[in-house]
Amino acid sequence: MPRGVSDKVTFKPYVVGQGELFPPTADEMIPANHLVRLVDSTLDQLNLTPILKKYVGGGASRYHPLMLLKVIVYGYLNNVCSSRMIAKNVRENIYFRWIAGCQSPDFRTINNFRKDKLTSVINEVFVEVVKLLHKQGYVSLNTLYVDGTKIESRANRYTFVWKKAVETFDSRLEEKVRQYLKEVQRLTAEENIEFGEDDLPEMGKGPVSSETIAQMAAQINRTLENLSNEEDKQVKKNS
Repeated sequence: MPRGVSDKVTFKPYVVGQGELFPPTADEMIPANHLVRLVDSTLDQLNLTPILKKYVGGGASRYHPLMLLKVIVYGYLNNVCSSRMIAKNVRENIYFRWIAGCQSPDFRTINNFRKDKLTSVINEVFVEVVKLLHKQGYVSLNTLYVDGTKIESRANRYTFVWKKAVETFDSRLEEKVRQYLKEVQRLTAEENIEFGEDDLPEMGKGPVSSETIAQMAAQINRTLENLSNEEDKQVKKNS
C-alpha cells in the first residue's frame, strides 16, 4: 500500500441541522432577475383597500394580506394552487419562503384568506400580473394556456399542466386565466372534502414519541442485520 494511504474507510462529516459560520440570507440565494422578485415588487404597488376593508379590528394579529396575496399569486404562476401545497412550499421552497418573509401560514389560513378576502379581486389581480409577465418575457404564450389538469400522486395532485400554444395575446388570455381560476376553486373544494381539517399526510397527526422512533429504528436494524447475514451466507456458499 502506498505511503500515506489508509485502507480505513472515511466519510465526510454529516450533522443534520449543522449551521454555517456565515450562513447566507434568503435574499442572497434569490437571483436578481428571478420571477419571484418581479412578482414581489409588482404586488408591492397594489392598492389593497378592497381587501383591507374586509377586515374588522380586534382579536389577535393576523398574517398580512399582502404576504398572503403574494404567495398565492406566485403559487398560481408556478402551477401550485392547492392551499396545502402552497403551505408546503412556504415551509420548504426557498423562493416561497422569501416572498412570504420567512413566515409560514398554514393551509387553513390560506384557504380562509382566499375564500373570505380574495373572491372578488383575485381574477383581476392574476390577469394583470400575467399580462405584465408576458410583456417582460417571463411567461411564454406557448406554455401559458391551461387545457385540463394533470392529476399526480397525492402530494402533487393539484398540479396544473399549462399548454396549448396560441398566436395572439388578446381577450382569450383573460378568458383562459379565468377558466384556470375556476378550476382552482373546483379543485380546492375537492381537496377540502378529501382532507377535511387535516393537512397533507407528511405532517402527521401529532408528535411521535422517542420510544416509537427507537422501536422503528430497532426493527429496521434487525431487518438490515438479517439481510447482511443472508448475503454473508451466500458469499460463503459461492466461495
